[in-house]
Amino acid sequence: MNHSRTIPIVNIAGPGSQPEEEDFNFLPIPAGINLPLTPVLPEQALPGELHVARQVLTTLISKMDSPVETLSFPLTYKLNASEQQNSGLLDQLLGEGEISARVLLPKGKEQRIQETVFAGVWRVREYNADQQRVTDEIIIGPIPESIWRTHPQPPITPELPPQSTELMNGAFIAHENSRARKTAGKRTAYH
Repeated sequence: MNHSRTIPIVNIAGPGSQPEEEDFNFLPIPAGINLPLTPVLPEQALPGELHVARQVLTTLISKMDSPVETLSFPLTYKLNASEQQNSGLLDQLLGEGEISARVLLPKGKEQRIQETVFAGVWRVREYNADQQRVTDEIIIGPIPESIWRTHPQPPITPELPPQSTELMNGAFIAHENSRARKTAGKRTAYH
């Protein structure tokens, strides 16, 4: 009887010792989600629209170039009637972001607020009761003031009971005790 056996030598460290990993794959983005994309600009812009876009953006950028201590937020630019008529290129450059809101004002007026593709840059348009645009404003800063006026207080959340400083993981222990009582006398993977 031959008692000698061969014991295979196995790499326990280094290359080949671990199973090959699959390549890292990202989950595909759901088809229903619209991502903000770089705006598609026309090859040739109308001179009036080009002038308005350049004027508005240059003014806003020069305001933002000031030292922070001298800035008063929000920074605003109110388009005049001529600029509103020639704002097509500006509309394309700013695009539309994820957040929009409508605020109903007195006398049938309405504000339509749209975040641009740039975080913190808002387009606020006010319409009269006949749905004609009255003002068009670009605001740089936090959520526009009319939304804060509409909802001045954040929703009230119930207060949590005070946590004991002496019992750090009491909720977990109580859960385990409850589960142990339910499975008392039964064999489980935990016992």
